Amino acid sequence: MSRNENFWKIAFSTEIDTPSQPFVQGNNIIVFLPTEEKEADEDIINSITSMYLSYYLNNITEQSLQQYFLNHEKMEDNFWDVYFRIFMN
Repeated sequence: MSRNENFWKIAFSTEIDTPSQPFVQGNNIIVFLPTEEKEADEDIINSITSMYLSYYLNNITEQSLQQYFLNHEKMEDNFWDVYFRIFMN
């Protein structure tokens, strides 16, 4: 559910003391009923933001670099040749 955009829209757009639209997740039907809205502490928001930005930046960078090297025209798959040369001699 964490990657389902519809889930987040429903969860954060439902009015206080109003049932949300039904949301189907697998064999379950979920209805939100928000009872209050709270302001988050600014320090906590900044901490969470920096943690996730770092995570996403590292993830995107890792995926981009992997694809660059694995799909590069000079990439040659000679794993077994190198393996046998190094470990079997």
